[in-house]
Amino acid sequence: MCGIAGILNLNATLEYDVIKRFTDSMKHRGPDGGDYILLNQNKLAFGHRRLSILDLTDAGKQPMQWSNRYTITYNGEIYNFIELRKELEIEGIKFYTQTDTEVILAAYHQWGFNCFNKFNGMWALALYDAKTNNLLLCRDRFGVKPLYYLYQQGKQLAFASETLAFKYLENFRLTHDVNHISASLNNPVNIEGTGYTIWEGVKQLLPGHYIQLNLNAVKVEQKRWFEIPKIQLSITYAEAQEEFFSLLSNAVKLRLRSDVPVATALSGGLDSSSVYAMLYHLKKLNLSSERVDFNKIKGFVATFDGTIQDETEYAKAVVEHCKGEAEFLKTDFTSIISTIESSTRLFNDITATPISVLGDVYKSMRQHNYLVSLDGHGVDEMLYGYRSLVGMAITESIVAMDKDQEKDLTNTFVSMFHANLQIEESNRIAIKSQNFKTLLAINSPFGKVKYKLKQKIKSAIGSKPHYYSPVKFLSNQGVSLNELKNSKDLSNKPIDLSYYNTAERELVIDFYYRNIPYNMRDFDRAAMQHGVEIRMPFMDYNLVNFVFSLPMHYKVGHGFTKRVMRDAMKNLLPEKVRLRKLKIGMGAPIHDWFNQQLSQYLLDTVHSQKFLQNNLWEGAKLRDMVEKRCFAKSWELHEAQQFWNILNAHIILT
Repeated sequence: MCGIAGILNLNATLEYDVIKRFTDSMKHRGPDGGDYILLNQNKLAFGHRRLSILDLTDAGKQPMQWSNRYTITYNGEIYNFIELRKELEIEGIKFYTQTDTEVILAAYHQWGFNCFNKFNGMWALALYDAKTNNLLLCRDRFGVKPLYYLYQQGKQLAFASETLAFKYLENFRLTHDVNHISASLNNPVNIEGTGYTIWEGVKQLLPGHYIQLNLNAVKVEQKRWFEIPKIQLSITYAEAQEEFFSLLSNAVKLRLRSDVPVATALSGGLDSSSVYAMLYHLKKLNLSSERVDFNKIKGFVATFDGTIQDETEYAKAVVEHCKGEAEFLKTDFTSIISTIESSTRLFNDITATPISVLGDVYKSMRQHNYLVSLDGHGVDEMLYGYRSLVGMAITESIVAMDKDQEKDLTNTFVSMFHANLQIEESNRIAIKSQNFKTLLAINSPFGKVKYKLKQKIKSAIGSKPHYYSPVKFLSNQGVSLNELKNSKDLSNKPIDLSYYNTAERELVIDFYYRNIPYNMRDFDRAAMQHGVEIRMPFMDYNLVNFVFSLPMHYKVGHGFTKRVMRDAMKNLLPEKVRLRKLKIGMGAPIHDWFNQQLSQYLLDTVHSQKFLQNNLWEGAKLRDMVEKRCFAKSWELHEAQQFWNILNAHIILT
C-alpha cells in the first residue's frame, strides 16, 4: 500500500530534508502523499509515501503515533484487522481511525510480539517504542512486502521499501557487488532469497524475520519468527479438495476489504483464472461484507498476438464462463524502448523478463482507477507447478522404485512442454531414468551412494531442456545460491530440510530461497511503479500451511500438477483452462521482440563503448553474437532470455 523509509543516525542529528529526500525517491509507491517525522532527539527519522486503500481521510496518514509511546511507518495490509479491532475493543481500547495501521499499534501494545502471529496479511514495518527506546523492523511470513536495509557500524542504519532509495541516501554511494550481480546475471533467482542484493552493503530483511535493537546499544541481527509447520495431515483426497476450496474462498474474501475498487490480473493460466473465478463466484453469492464492494470487479489481461506467450484464448474463455468483465491490453510498440529503459532503471535489479510487461497491466488498472489487484501468485511453488519441481518428484519415484508413479509423473512433466518438444523430452528422461536405475541396482541404496545418485538425477531431470546452456559470456559466474546460504546466511535460524523427502525439499527451498522471494519482489515492484497494491490469496498463511501438510500425490499426479487445486475448482472454471497442462508463465515474448521491434536497439547497445567496456561480461563476443542473431533474425527464446539479463544490467548500471 505504500513506501516506507527510515534512518537511525548513530553519531549526529538528522535534518528533515534528509529523510524527505530518501523517502520521496519512492513517490511512485505512494502517490497520494508523503509525511516524515524526527524522533529520539532527531537521531531517528521515519518517512512514508501513502497509497490510500483503507480510510482515505487524513486520519490514515503515516508515520502514525499512538498513546504518546509508539510510532510506526508501515507498508502492507492486515486483512483480519476488523476482527482484531473488535477483540481489542472488548479489552477496552478505543480507536479513532478506520485503518489497519492503528490496529497494529494497539495489538502490539496489548499482545507484544505475539500480535504478529495473529495477523493475517502482508507487511513490512518499522515501529519505535519511546518508552523502551527500542526499534523493531518486521516482515510478513512470506515476504510479500519488501524491506531493505543498510547498516554502517558506528554511522547509521537506514531502511527502505526499495533498493532504489539508497541512491538518494545522504553520505552513501550505491555501487554494485561484483559477485552478487554476476550470480544474478547467471540466474536472476539466485540472490533474492538469501537476504543479499546486487548492491554492496544493502541487505534484505528476510521473510518471516525481524530485527529488534535498542537505540543505545545497536546490534543488527535477523531473527526468524515464522516457519511453515512440519506436519502431515491424515485426510482423504475429497476432504482435501473441500478444505482447499474453503481456505481459498476465505482468503479471497478477506483480501476484498478495501475502500477503493478491486481488480485482478488475469493471464489465462490456471492460477490467475482461479482467483478471477472465485471473485465472481463470491459476487454471485451476494455476500454482504464490511468494507467490500463487488460492483466494480474487473480483470486485466496482457495479450501478445501471434507469439507463444499469448494466452488470450484462455483468458476469454474464463471471462465468458464467469460472465465477467475484462480489459484486454496490447503492447504499445511506439514507446517500447523508452518504457523498457525507464521501468528497468526504476526496478533497479535483475529480472528474467522486462518488468514493463508486468507493469503495463497495473498501469492500465491505475488508469481505470483500480488501486488494488488480487493476483494468483504462489501456487506453482506449493503444488509442483514448475518443471523443475516435477523433475524432483520423478527423482523421488525412481529412488523409491515406484514404477507406476514414475510413469505418471514423467507423463505430467512432458505435457508441460509445447507439443514440438514433448517427444524429445520424453526420450531424454527415459534414457536418464534407465541409466540411474542401472546404477541403483548395482550400488547400495543407502548412505552416501544413494545421496550422490539423487544429486545426479536432480541435475539431469530439471526445468530446462537439454539444449539450454548457461550464459557463456560472463567474466565472473558469481556465487551460487547454496554458497550464499551456507556461508553468509543472514538468518539466525536456517530452515531444517532434513524433515522432507527429495521432492518436498525442493518445494520448501523454492518457497524460502528461490522463486517465491524472486516473484514477490518482481510483482511488488511492477505494480508499485504504478501505485497499485497486489494482494495474493494463495499466500494466505492458513492456505500455505495446509498445502504443505498434504502428501505429495495430492499435489501432483494423475497426469497433472496442482492436482488438488484443479479438482477443487472444477465447477468454477471452464474445462479447457482447468485441465490445461502447458506451462507458459507471464513474461514477454522476448525473442520475437529481439527479432523485430528491438533489433536495432540491441545493435546500437552492443556497439556502445559503455557496453563493450563493462568488465562484467565479454563485450566483443556478445556484440558478435548479437549481430549474428539480429541480422539473421534467429533469436531463440532461451538465448534471448539469457541476453536480456545482461541488457537489464547494462540499463541499470549506465
